[in-house]
This record gives sequence, structure tokens and C-alpha cells, in this order.
Amino acid sequence: MIRRILDPNPETRITMAGIKEDPWFKKGYIPANPEDEDVHVDNEAFSSHEEVLYFCSSTPFFFFF
Repeated sequence: MIRRILDPNPETRITMAGIKEDPWFKKGYIPANPEDEDVHVDNEAFSSHEEVLYFCSSTPFFFFF
């Protein structure tokens, strides 16, 4: 599974749908139902783009892979 997720070729890389259908992924999986959960998103999380820009510019390129 990991090898298929990390496949550099987008034509042969496993999709999210493929991952969700894989028996290994489905073992013990219970889909989330957002309507059943009380979700709170702090507005502060969306208040500043400077932190994201700083992180992206100061993080080595290989970190994202």
C-alpha cells in the first residue's frame, strides 16, 4: 500500500478511492459522519497567511515528500 501511495507516476499511483477500497484500509474502519460530531474550527486558524508563507519558505523541499 505505501509503495502504491508513494508512486511518483500519477497515472499508476493509487487514488483515494482505491485506498478506501483496499482490504487493509477497511480493516476496522468506521466512516466518519460529520453530522454526528460537534466540530469547532477556531477562526484564528484562518487569520494569518504569514505563518504559512514563512513555514513554506523556511522548510526544506524534501519535507513535503
